[in-house]
Amino acid sequence: MNVQGHEFSFDEQVASVTISFGVAEITDNESLDELFARVDAALFLAKSEGRNRAKISYYINVQIGVCTSRSALTQELLLQV
Repeated sequence: MNVQGHEFSFDEQVASVTISFGVAEITDNESLDELFARVDAALFLAKSEGRNRAKISYYINVQIGVCTSRSALTQELLLQV
């Protein structure tokens, strides 16, 4: 189904709809608050860059010597809806 091309009607008014997503997978030693923060950031980025997009947040844990760095990498998917 082409969501953006479909006309949705309600109470005699017609509207078009677009969809944006923020996506992430929980990882070991990550709290739900951290997960939802990543999902929320990915969704905000998708919405700010246009319509019909999904942003995927990847969790990266890098160890260099005795220092551990945690960060999130976000990748864009252009939705064909």
